[in-house]
Amino acid sequence: MSSQSTPLTSNPEFLARYLSLEQPPNKIQITYVFLHPGNDGQAHFSCKTKVVSEVPKQASDLPVWDCGIPTDSRVEILLRPVQLYNDPFRGGNNKLVLCDLLSADMKPLPSNHRASCVEAMDAVKHEHPWFGLEQEYMLMDGFNPKWPLGWPKNGYPEPISMPHVLYHSAVGTGSNVGRDVMEAHFRACLYAGVNICGENAEAMLAQWEYQVGPCEGIRIGDDVMMSRYILLRVAEELQIGVSFDPRPIPGWLGAGAHMNFSTDKTRAPGGLAEIERTIDRLSKRHDKHLSLYDPNGGADNARRLTGSEYYASDGNKFTSCVGNRGASVRVPKQVAQKGMGYMEDRRPASNCDPYVVSEALVRTCLLNE
Repeated sequence: MSSQSTPLTSNPEFLARYLSLEQPPNKIQITYVFLHPGNDGQAHFSCKTKVVSEVPKQASDLPVWDCGIPTDSRVEILLRPVQLYNDPFRGGNNKLVLCDLLSADMKPLPSNHRASCVEAMDAVKHEHPWFGLEQEYMLMDGFNPKWPLGWPKNGYPEPISMPHVLYHSAVGTGSNVGRDVMEAHFRACLYAGVNICGENAEAMLAQWEYQVGPCEGIRIGDDVMMSRYILLRVAEELQIGVSFDPRPIPGWLGAGAHMNFSTDKTRAPGGLAEIERTIDRLSKRHDKHLSLYDPNGGADNARRLTGSEYYASDGNKFTSCVGNRGASVRVPKQVAQKGMGYMEDRRPASNCDPYVVSEALVRTCLLNE
């Protein structure tokens, strides 16, 4: 008997044989995507598939479904479809649908931050708030999930402090790893209908970033969540891990999810004055926002916002500046020159909840709460 284990990576030829089979026109596969409350107090991406007889045109065409909780057989949660996407994994008329999590009496679960975000966005919809999120992440070794992909097994890659070392936006063997994952994810998001708008290699080997937006209102949270799910699925096929931890490797650089924000007033001529008023409001609620910018009340971000890195601020104080990526909130130089546009909140951690972050910005900057 062979002592070798079965390979864990996906077999494209094997899978293609079955995905190429003709699918009955009245059998549409709908993947319900949701954030399942885990027993560790965190939300985890989950999915399950239902077959429907007609191609849905919008999320509300699909039925509410139920799901159990592994830690309590007596509890049932409901999956309410809220945003529909094309399915980049099965193709054809098949769909992905992002779902709200509700209790049996149709009330949002405590882990469902989308519900209150919708309320905030509805209250300011006349101001047309736009958001853009820059999602940083680290690709990890699938067989050693605490170690980055492509890093030496018993050491570290060359540090970025070396004058000849460049990982940010770099090309070439040894300068980046995981480009296949990035390219596949980018195209899959475009196909799905996620408003992904860019990508680049980041400051560490195996670290990448993609950008989502501009999205108005609740759509930023929906598109970021679906983009994360698609990234996890793409990496899964190659048996590669994905980390959204704000400091994946102690002693190395952190990872953020910078949020760009604007309104009709900031985008209009003379909007820079409105941006400055917005920043002033943020400065008065700095600690409150930090507590909302990662899922652990600011503890995760505290490992990142140390003030010791040129592109990350010091979480102990609020700063704002034109062009300075070491500030809490940055106004791009082109925005300052034009006198209108957007601001960038650089404090959110890479593992932040985009619903919580966008809601916090709206409630502070527009509702003055």
